[in-house]
Order: sequence, then structure tokens, then C-alpha cells
Amino acid sequence: MLIEKVFNRLASYFGLLGNSLMVIYVVLVTFIPAVEKLALAFAMPAGLLVMAWMILFTVKLFKISKVK
Repeated sequence: MLIEKVFNRLASYFGLLGNSLMVIYVVLVTFIPAVEKLALAFAMPAGLLVMAWMILFTVKLFKISKVK
């Protein structure tokens, strides 16, 4: 998404950062369950970033579909 010019940089960074934080959350909860509260500190901003990314991604896909 960052290399191609189809999606803007904001959507790309939201997607990369949000999904990276979600991976950290899943790894922490899966392998070190005692740090659940620390893992939630990663999950909260990750969820917001992923939701924003999905909205930006969906809006762009609708715009692309109307052009063709």
C-alpha cells in the first residue's frame, strides 16, 4: 500500500501500525497470559487504528469501483 499510489499514505500507515499492534497483543495474550493488562494497552489503540483503516480502505474501494 505504501509503494503503490492507489491508497493514500494515511490509510497505509493506519493499517500497518494497527495490525502490527494487534499482532503484538495476540502474541502477548497467547504466550504470556500474566501480562493481560499490558497487552490491553496495545489492543486499544490497535482497534481504533484498524477501524479507521477499514473505513479509509472501504471509501477508496467504493471510489475506485465508480470510476471504472
